[in-house]
Amino acid sequence: MAQNPYKTLGILETASDEELTKAFRKLAKKYHPDINKGDKNSEVKMREINAAYTQIKDLRAHGKTFGETEYDAYGQRTQGGQNYSPYQSVEVYIRARHFSEALHVLSTIKERNAEWYYYSSIAYAGSGNTIIAVQHAQQSVDMEPDNIKYQSILSQLQNNGRVYQQYGNAYNIPNININKSSIGFCLAQILCWTFCCR
Repeated sequence: MAQNPYKTLGILETASDEELTKAFRKLAKKYHPDINKGDKNSEVKMREINAAYTQIKDLRAHGKTFGETEYDAYGQRTQGGQNYSPYQSVEVYIRARHFSEALHVLSTIKERNAEWYYYSSIAYAGSGNTIIAVQHAQQSVDMEPDNIKYQSILSQLQNNGRVYQQYGNAYNIPNININKSSIGFCLAQILCWTFCCR
């Protein structure tokens, strides 16, 4: 059985959601890969912290306590002996609009497949970085050109920027940062397609 996630984060099971988030952010800041470049121990610790936080949020969402649900060594919920995908943690964060946390989890996943780039593009779009969002969406399409879901995200990211630029050019509006002006609308479309329309 996996270690108790509350112990991993150094809090009691009775801790409030605010205390949980505060403990998570404190540890995430300490062990973040950007601060500890190349430190394998920090990478492992970061994975444990992410898994513990996701596990507690999942337990609380389902009204359960630790021990009522089975988890593997990485804090991933298991069902019928099958592990959930690591991208489920990312999806939980994206749905909650905790994009920096989603990016933290993605940074701990070594295999950069099309799905990784897909979720990364959504998380970067949510964080306001449309340049990387478009690049990663394009990468996911390059890796799996027949995947309609990946094509849709890329199209929405690209077309949203084009629509704004065309509108601005037609009315002689100065070119301003697309990230700030249109990311909210674009992100709403992306989240709807990703989580509501599948």
